[in-house]
Amino acid sequence: MANEKRCEIQGLGDICLTFKDGYKLTLKNVRYVPNLNHNLISCAALEEEGVEGRWGKGIMKIMKGSLTVFKAERRRNLYVCSVNYDILAGSVTDDDKTFLWHKRLGNISLKGLELLQKESVLVDKIEKLKFCDECVMRKQHKV
Repeated sequence: MANEKRCEIQGLGDICLTFKDGYKLTLKNVRYVPNLNHNLISCAALEEEGVEGRWGKGIMKIMKGSLTVFKAERRRNLYVCSVNYDILAGSVTDDDKTFLWHKRLGNISLKGLELLQKESVLVDKIEKLKFCDECVMRKQHKV
């Protein structure tokens, strides 16, 4: 961080952002850092999604071709924009958290989740993975 402090990353996944005009943008490999007071978007992550930025006169425009995806206003040394994203509300049990991480990480196996926990990438308790019909469908072969 700019203040030379470290923040613990507690998760990794994809997130879909919805801007005021309804435009949706999915960012991959987003880090979940609960100790940050604000959400930060990397310019490199935006570039990975095929958008580019233009800066001037205190405004940042993020564009995809000629379409302006969103604008952000400069406040001190940051550009600030308003965005909505889907979050799960309410408390979640440990086995629901396990299934949630399984889905967020592209139907990762239980062994994969346990490895991420062992490496301290995930801090949530990993429980037995409940049945996933999507995994069954992916493993079926056409006859």
